[in-house]
Amino acid sequence: MGYFVFWGIYDRINNNRQSLTPRPTSTMRFTPEISVEIFSNPFDLSVVITQENGKYGFIITRGEKHKFRTLVRAVPGAASIQDATDTAIKYLTNVVETTQLAEGDPPVLTLDLIAQIRSALATYQIAATWDLQSLPAN
Repeated sequence: MGYFVFWGIYDRINNNRQSLTPRPTSTMRFTPEISVEIFSNPFDLSVVITQENGKYGFIITRGEKHKFRTLVRAVPGAASIQDATDTAIKYLTNVVETTQLAEGDPPVLTLDLIAQIRSALATYQIAATWDLQSLPAN
């Protein structure tokens, strides 16, 4: 079932690209607000590898309840799917390493979840975190 969910999301993102990018898009926006949103909502994200003119990039969006609102869009510039996947994973790892919530709040985006995202991207070029199993914290 996950396979069909992944492709349904991919189709929705590609068919509604304009309606899914209400914020200005640029290469690798890294703001505290976006970092906290990704870090604190790990099971409501999708990560999609995109392709334009033979180059690859990625998009990180919120889930269906948030109408797949774009959080990060890396303009396609990578030579391969693997390079784009590596860049997306580096971005997510950087979010984990640099984001802190209020004292006492548990970190929720974990390196274990990022490893699952990497695996899904390698197989399907898309990862919907609400389909991934919840993992214990690092």
